[in-house]
Amino acid sequence: MRKNEGDILLQFLSFVILLLACTPSAAPASTNARAAKTLSSSKSIRKLKLVPSTILSDLRRRKEERPGVSPLELAKYGNAVLAQKGFNYDFDICELLPPAQRDVMRGGLPSTQTFHYKMALVGGLERPVELVSIDSVGMCGECYFQIPARRATEQSILVIVNGIQYQFKRPNHFNLDKVELVDKSLKKVLRTWHVPYQTFPAGLSPDGENLYLNFYEEYQLNDLLLELSADGSLQFKAQSEVELASDDGWLEDFPKDPNNAYLTFQRFHAGERSYIIKFSGPCT
Repeated sequence: MRKNEGDILLQFLSFVILLLACTPSAAPASTNARAAKTLSSSKSIRKLKLVPSTILSDLRRRKEERPGVSPLELAKYGNAVLAQKGFNYDFDICELLPPAQRDVMRGGLPSTQTFHYKMALVGGLERPVELVSIDSVGMCGECYFQIPARRATEQSILVIVNGIQYQFKRPNHFNLDKVELVDKSLKKVLRTWHVPYQTFPAGLSPDGENLYLNFYEEYQLNDLLLELSADGSLQFKAQSEVELASDDGWLEDFPKDPNNAYLTFQRFHAGERSYIIKFSGPCT
């Protein structure tokens, strides 16, 4: 009887050992997590086409279709569209293109062209993007690409694609015009605004925080201004609702830059406070 019990026990243990040997071992939890994360990331990464915004054409059409629309209403409409389509920032990125493509761009393009590139999100993940070129060359040989965005700083670009915001790190050589608030020495920079396109500033807020830009004449939006805040965010404003510092004109006497024939300084004042901004005028 005891012998039979021993045999039964031995058979049971042998069965358990055989069962364990045939069962696949589980991967460590950390490995599974990494694999799932990699799979999830690879599925979510898709190419983003940075199609230029039509926001200024939309505003002009709105004004034409509704002759009675007030500048305040038009600005409100523009800001709603801005959240969905962004505003075109004209980046000069000649240096990132292969020489052959660079020469084509600088020679003037017969039509828009699409170039493929990778941009890193502020979180670190790279996204493949398509950049669309403007079908004309800049007056000083720039290779302009219009990127629809809501804000641009030295470090990042808040891009809008199909109503979704993507905060990308701003690559080196994504050149953009800028306006700088400087001190009386004209050397120390107090504030910088990265502006979407080449133009002369329309004005400065009395506190020196916000910069204002006019629009190109072709859009017939003379009753609106584009406001760039201290953090780089932009919005449309009716001229009638904007208070500007007094424009004291351009400085005639300042250190010239041999590499920049368009360097300009402009002075403003508001009460006892005075401001000087530094920028490059549009190439002509």
